[in-house]
Amino acid sequence: MQYLTDIREDNIQYCEKMMRVGIELRHLEGVKGNFGIADRRECITILLQAEGEPPTRALVTNVRSFVEQQQYFFDTLWQKAIPAEQRITEIEEGVKPAFMETIRDPAEIQKIGSDLIRSAKQEVLIIFSTSKAFLRQDKAGTMELVKEAAVTRGLKVRILVPVNDTINETIGKLRTERKMEYKKLIFEILNDPYKVGLRFW
Repeated sequence: MQYLTDIREDNIQYCEKMMRVGIELRHLEGVKGNFGIADRRECITILLQAEGEPPTRALVTNVRSFVEQQQYFFDTLWQKAIPAEQRITEIEEGVKPAFMETIRDPAEIQKIGSDLIRSAKQEVLIIFSTSKAFLRQDKAGTMELVKEAAVTRGLKVRILVPVNDTINETIGKLRTERKMEYKKLIFEILNDPYKVGLRFW
């Protein structure tokens, strides 16, 4: 038997009881709705249920296409969910759960990057994929945040950036004025044209 639910501090005891009787339980934050599938042949979907009350209306069906659709939906959510044991440990130890998120809004990306620099406690490590990306961030004020982290808060700051003639002047100013360590990131084509070597110095 497999159950998918939102495991929270206020329902851990119920989840642990379910696990003790052999139910495989996983956590998915914010999961909504109630439905069940039996032997990939029948499906029950709760249509109406007040909080804390038993359901008052449900749909039961063995229509193959509908059952297969619900099974696919469940399997997709199940793969994204985390094991109950892991979630319960996170709650008990106060650990922030691991996450990965794709962000497409440029303003939000800039804000997150700035917040990361501001919240750093020991070091700031940054890689710029192109010299233009570096120059854009310098114009956007990111290098001022990095300077504040290095000079005012005493953090170790290291930046890797591809260097060309147009960026060398900027790098020189940043080295002398802001006393930060910059390293060149250089790609070399090796004898084998299908292999690319990556060298840092």
